[in-house]
Amino acid sequence: MSMIPLPEPFLESALTNISYNLPSNPCVPMDFETIDAALAHCSRTPMKMLEDDSEYDYSATGTVCLLPGVYKERIVVKGEVWGVGSTGNKAVSIRACFPQHGATIMHYTDSQDAKNQPCVSVSTRDAETFEGVQKGISVNLSHLALVHSTSGSDLWGGNTAVIVDGARAQVTMNSCVVQSHSGRGIVVTNQAQLQMSESTVCDCAATGFYLGDWGSRAHVTGCNIVRNGFGSRKKLASDEGRQELDYVLTEWTRLRAGPNAGVSDAQFDVVPPGHSGIFIEGAMCWIENTLIASNCLTGTSVVRNGFLSLSGCDITQNTGNGHPISIEDEHDVGNNRLQGARIRGVFSKVQCAMITPTRKNTRKN
Repeated sequence: MSMIPLPEPFLESALTNISYNLPSNPCVPMDFETIDAALAHCSRTPMKMLEDDSEYDYSATGTVCLLPGVYKERIVVKGEVWGVGSTGNKAVSIRACFPQHGATIMHYTDSQDAKNQPCVSVSTRDAETFEGVQKGISVNLSHLALVHSTSGSDLWGGNTAVIVDGARAQVTMNSCVVQSHSGRGIVVTNQAQLQMSESTVCDCAATGFYLGDWGSRAHVTGCNIVRNGFGSRKKLASDEGRQELDYVLTEWTRLRAGPNAGVSDAQFDVVPPGHSGIFIEGAMCWIENTLIASNCLTGTSVVRNGFLSLSGCDITQNTGNGHPISIEDEHDVGNNRLQGARIRGVFSKVQCAMITPTRKNTRKN
């Protein structure tokens, strides 16, 4: 039985009128080949707070679902215009379809074109003008592994696995693992906010979690901040690499001790060892039920009037001068709280005063 051919005009009309009803919560790679393409399609809806104002509610937001696998790409989420009468940021979620299996987002390259690029960037500021305070965005990341390594060593210029930057930039992370073999793990700056729970930041070349600038906030619950700050991970795998790390560390120390300290640092493509697990600079951080261990320098450092509240944490085996916690100025001690934490290490008088702030230390050096 032979088929009757259809007229060409009919075929053209039929193909032209086809419409694809893509889901509002796309799945990668079934609906889109890349996460970036799915984010461009995914609807962003106003974010709400839970009734007790304890955390954000992402249950009704657009969601990009990832099937198990490794997705080799860089994720950039920019803020949206904050309209008149807005009651909350627009929000979007990226999560694994199957929490028990998870999914991996990897930005791992030696290309100079990707020098100092983060793996995940959430920002409300324009990269050139630094404007954009009238923008906002909230992003939820859950059951993901975020693996990062790029060329370069600019820790202040983007060499980090996750960066959250700018006012009204908010990120919630749940059950995630963050690694950066070339830089920092997580950076939160310029009045951005982070809520992280049941996650791990480990094996980062530099600081595991950096929180900086007045107005920036973070709440960390039930996490692990471990084995960070030992320098570029790729270099640790060979004797030649370890020798290069030692050389870079010596050069950085020499330059910062000289007359041009802070002005003319050598631009190596290597991050030397000597970084804390958590570094808080002029910002506010609440940490609960978290393990902070085996980091190269201190477990936690607080400088420039930063605020730290520790509750029910284990801080142990951090190797920097034997100090698990470092606070820059003694007058900052009374502004920080430490409750029910188990700490192992050698303390300075400042750190002893932090543990028992109600009993003033009257001894003089």
